[in-house]
Amino acid sequence: MKSRKIIALAAIMAAILMAFTAAMPSIAEAPAEEEPVAYESIAAEPAVAPGVMPPPPTEDYILISGEVDDSDAGAAKAILLAKKYFGETDDYKTVDTWENINGNLKIYEINWRDSDDRPGMNAAIGIDGVVYSWQLLLDFPYESTVIPDITMKEAAEKALAEIDRLYPEISSQFSLENSSASYSRGGYFTVKFNRVLDGMNVDSESISVSVDSKGKVFGVYNNATAALTFPDSRDFISDKEVSDSFKKNLPMELGYLIYTPKGSEYSKIGLFYTPNKDYRNTLIDLSDGSAAKYRYGYSYNKYSMFADEAGAAPEAAAGMGGGLTEAEQESVELLDTFIKANEAAKTVLENEKLYVIEGMKLISSYLRKQKSAFDDSFIYIWNLSFKSGDNYAYATVDAESGKLLDYSGGGTIYSPAEEFKYSKDECFKIGREFAEDYFKDIISEYKENDYENYDYTYVSSYNVGYTRYVNGLKFAYDYIDVAVSPENGKISGFSSNYSKADFPDPKKAVSPDTAADTYLKKAGITRKWVLVNIDDESPDGEYLLSSSNTNGKEVKAMAVSVFSRYIYIDAIKNKPADIYYYYYYYEDEPTVQYYEFSDVEGTKYEKQINRLANMEVIRFAKKFNPDTAIKEADLKDMIGIAGRGYYYPESETDNTLRDKLSRTEAVKCIIKALGWAEVASHSEIFILDKSYLSNVDDADIGFIAIAKAFGLLDIYGGSFDGARTITRGEAAAIISSYIDYLANKN
Repeated sequence: MKSRKIIALAAIMAAILMAFTAAMPSIAEAPAEEEPVAYESIAAEPAVAPGVMPPPPTEDYILISGEVDDSDAGAAKAILLAKKYFGETDDYKTVDTWENINGNLKIYEINWRDSDDRPGMNAAIGIDGVVYSWQLLLDFPYESTVIPDITMKEAAEKALAEIDRLYPEISSQFSLENSSASYSRGGYFTVKFNRVLDGMNVDSESISVSVDSKGKVFGVYNNATAALTFPDSRDFISDKEVSDSFKKNLPMELGYLIYTPKGSEYSKIGLFYTPNKDYRNTLIDLSDGSAAKYRYGYSYNKYSMFADEAGAAPEAAAGMGGGLTEAEQESVELLDTFIKANEAAKTVLENEKLYVIEGMKLISSYLRKQKSAFDDSFIYIWNLSFKSGDNYAYATVDAESGKLLDYSGGGTIYSPAEEFKYSKDECFKIGREFAEDYFKDIISEYKENDYENYDYTYVSSYNVGYTRYVNGLKFAYDYIDVAVSPENGKISGFSSNYSKADFPDPKKAVSPDTAADTYLKKAGITRKWVLVNIDDESPDGEYLLSSSNTNGKEVKAMAVSVFSRYIYIDAIKNKPADIYYYYYYYEDEPTVQYYEFSDVEGTKYEKQINRLANMEVIRFAKKFNPDTAIKEADLKDMIGIAGRGYYYPESETDNTLRDKLSRTEAVKCIIKALGWAEVASHSEIFILDKSYLSNVDDADIGFIAIAKAFGLLDIYGGSFDGARTITRGEAAAIISSYIDYLANKN
């Protein structure tokens, strides 16, 4: 195993990089054979204002080779290099310096501070002369609304110029087209540039730049300084060849899923194709179409049990007397048909196979009606809670048959496996015997899960898991799990699910290749440079995806987005299906940030619309559609983002929000968000020129009067027709005035 000295710079510099949350930068390693370089003093350049950076040093970068130099000369060298970027800093009253090691490269974090009003400054400088981060420690009024003097595009252009000045060797790989920007209402932009080469993103490589509301760059975080080696040959395979490789190496898998059709109260079991189980750790190499395994260097427990911790209500107190309604009386009589809670508790407390902690007693019980997901049938279940000291256990029992349905308890603490009395093999044998006996009526339909990747170094239980197969196909929704305590060989928990429903005939399914074509058409194919490293721990042909240990290593070009969306294909209809089931995958964030709309130039509210987009109250897109009616959901979002106010619509759920609003209705939404609704409701205390108003109810005059006083209705001039439908452009103009009000109010 190779020794590693990689230190996570993101963690080291967290205190100074408040504006950024990027990953650790990758840094070039120097040849190991050379001797350490002796440091020489460098004369400081003429002073400039702190934070205004002159051109980078013209001398060759100084590299540390061989063993890391532990002398104090390194810190002096880094500070002198920093002066070349940031100007003379000798008049700062306090300077703190920390030393960090990344491979054979020494990086210094330098903090200049004053006791007066001048902002301090932080920088992380490599002894190789590279600025890995810097930031002026400015104070932003986070509780205020600051209106920027520049546009978002201008901020992005200034940020890009900073990248070009600081990192000229790779600046051509960054552009506005592959950037995204955000604005903090406290008064600054953060612009992130993704690294792109030959039209393909370089995975995990980016540079973020902070620009204040007046256009001053005040921070950079560089996560794109790796000495990457790109393949000389750029003759990549076609999308058709990617598709063929996908079908060959990752054939679609057919299986059953449970889902609820739109508009139905009942669930069904459908037949669907999903990506092959290896899709999450396989890439297609664009150079030759081969399928390559990859990993991120971490593992997780696939088979952890989920305890049923449903809240349990205490049993009703006895002796409450009569006065019951007919329905209440029926419910009491119904209870008499079931076993009592104490009887249900005995199925747990008196079961010798279960790990029940000594002194465990029933503390609460709750009888509930559990309806089938597939039809109108239902069963009654006791939810039981037990306690002994600080230990709790939970169980559910069929209230009619008295059968224990599931149990979670047993207080074994995580410890090294060798410290327990029972071994893994012994616990697995106990768990299997329990499952085969307790679930003997259905166990034949289940197959035991694979435990190959499970780490048994530290354990609290050994879990035996089973998945149901129907017509030879996996149905993961139905399962059996049994947990065995290695402390005493008792069952510390178990649970199961068995669906009583119809399963479609797999003979009606389309072919895997046909489903794959439908899947790829929906998911798309995106080409991307992927940072890979093969280390001593990697099996043959397996890549380690990493941006922190790939210095000088070759970057592969691979098709990855065919695996970035988990799409289900209806195997019978051969159509994509929107199903939420077990997994959720984030798609890659779009890299293109539009900095202008195509349909607002020359329109009446162009200035206000662009202002909202520059402040990220709305997002830039190809079109804004200023003349169409604004939906209540969009107006609500704009109000919430623009200021600290939030209004609750008349409707209780978003799916009933109005598709359009009148001007009066929109104004009321804003005044409610500002907290003036109670005052506005007293229309009798307001005097407003009736000639200004038309189509406004007397009850709403207070809202209009307050909005007019705050300048929100200036766009309408000398008259206000409250009944007219408000457009997206009008709404943007009113929200822009709303922002002015907040800024002046502050």
